[in-house]
Amino acid sequence: MAFVDLWRGILYCDVRKLLQQQAAACHARTGEEAIPILRFVPTPSSIDKDKVPRGDARLWRNIAVVDGRLKYVELQLHWDPTLLSEGLYITDGWVAATFSRPTDISSSSDNNDDDNNNTATAWSAFAARVSGEWDGYSAEFTSAGDPVPLPENVVPEAFREWGVPVLDWQTQCPTLADPAAPPCALQYRLVRLLPTVGCEADAAAVHTSHQRHASSAAAFAYASGGSYVAAWPRGPAPVLEVEHCVVRPGPGGGGEEEVSRVRVVQTVALGKEARLRGVKVFSEQWYGPFRNGEQLGGCAVRETAFAGGEKLDVSEVLGRWESRDAAVARFSDQMDPETVSNTEHREMHIGLWKLLMMSDDEQGKFAELAPTEPPTTTVWRDADGVVTLPKQLWSAFKEHGDGEFLCEVGWALGGGSAVTSRCLVTKDGDVKASASDFHFFFQR
Repeated sequence: MAFVDLWRGILYCDVRKLLQQQAAACHARTGEEAIPILRFVPTPSSIDKDKVPRGDARLWRNIAVVDGRLKYVELQLHWDPTLLSEGLYITDGWVAATFSRPTDISSSSDNNDDDNNNTATAWSAFAARVSGEWDGYSAEFTSAGDPVPLPENVVPEAFREWGVPVLDWQTQCPTLADPAAPPCALQYRLVRLLPTVGCEADAAAVHTSHQRHASSAAAFAYASGGSYVAAWPRGPAPVLEVEHCVVRPGPGGGGEEEVSRVRVVQTVALGKEARLRGVKVFSEQWYGPFRNGEQLGGCAVRETAFAGGEKLDVSEVLGRWESRDAAVARFSDQMDPETVSNTEHREMHIGLWKLLMMSDDEQGKFAELAPTEPPTTTVWRDADGVVTLPKQLWSAFKEHGDGEFLCEVGWALGGGSAVTSRCLVTKDGDVKASASDFHFFFQR
């Protein structure tokens, strides 16, 4: 028997166990009465940390038992920043986050304690490395690697008068992962700041702010070093945003060390005519513990604009590479990306109910990037699908077998070494495998 408060949690009593205890006491004629034991299981924290838990929770949350597990789902609307009238905004799609746990609430672990502990340790290490304030710059590139200028309406008049092209956004990405929660309890907010001129930088204003939760990803693979690969569905069509977050190898992850990373997002259209639509690059540094972006970076940002910089020479990419310390996550073949995010408001609650009733394997894919066997392999890389970018980066999208495509991102570190991130997807938008934290050494 359970009493459910969708905002707070579940108050639960195992009546069957209570009856068994009473029957045993009667059989033993001890005269003792079985005392009911109440247990409380809190519901997961809200996707929106600023949301006040009030009102009818059934509009945004639900819970059910699916395949022997408690399945919890929460809905969050995205709002268009355009104000229609006082206090009235329009919706811009929605996203749903899901969590699950065994129905045996009194049990804190399954039989595979060692595997659970290893996964928890890897997730905790990843959460510590990925959480914090990440500030820097971002730019968008065409499928050919050409930078896309910012919209003219956001460019300061002084730049337009001087004929100076503005290609980069200053960005913030406050990220929070709960090390004590199940894997994929991660969210981040992407903030774009309006371009400024000179000393006005410290008065930067927010242009857009969008939040993402790992639970809405079609697939999410993470490494203890802080890198991850995520595939985000874009509406009902087979279009994915494949996000590669690559942390530069070296010291960092807390303290005062300088920690840098790049996030490269490949937008790929799949289906009958698969192609790369474009690439977004985020060059970021860690500035301290998570504060939800309460302070704008302004002139204090250590990163600089990069979109107009020199591109990586393609000769630095091609040839024979030897991989070491490779890590891979492999997924099953089941996925329904339509049910985890959508832009159609009329389908919102239908999609939410479908998502609630799906099993964990059907709903999404979350896995640790684990070391491969053998640890050293050889890769031959040619020019097919390779697009070079500034910041010593490259992107590649190419066919990889029957109906499968390889999304790859690389970061040349100098001295003939690089770190890469790869994701294997099908023409239907399914994700087969992800690989990251590769360290390649070029063989001339």
